[in-house]
Amino acid sequence: MENETPEIPTETKEDLEKEKLRLEIAELNKAWWKKPAYIAALFPTILALTALIYGLANGYFQASFVKLENQTHAVQVRKEQLEKDLAELEEEFRESAEERRIIEERKVELLKRVDEVDILLKDKTKIKEWLQERDSLRQRIKTTSPIILPPIR
Repeated sequence: MENETPEIPTETKEDLEKEKLRLEIAELNKAWWKKPAYIAALFPTILALTALIYGLANGYFQASFVKLENQTHAVQVRKEQLEKDLAELEEEFRESAEERRIIEERKVELLKRVDEVDILLKDKTKIKEWLQERDSLRQRIKTTSPIILPPIR
């Protein structure tokens, strides 16, 4: 029993080829819907059509379309708001640029006046003359009658 080999049919190669041809012809004579290759190709198509019909019948595509329209409207409203905000910011920027220009002009004027005061402070003789003139004016005001005052420079 150790080395028993199964019995192999003693068909010849020619018999096997004939059998093979007979099976191939039988397969070719089958109707197309009985062949697994066609069924395998047809099944996804039928499944897709079924899903499409189901989606149409239940309003899935209509709901998706309405949702998409709502989202489009929301985006449009947001875009308009952003454009309005941008216009306001641009106007504020123009106003602040004008304010900055005015401040810069005022700064230049004040710097000129500071320079003038610096020049006056450096020139002590002019300050002394100005103080003397002021003192003399005070004296004249004190000694002059209150009704008649000399013009003050």
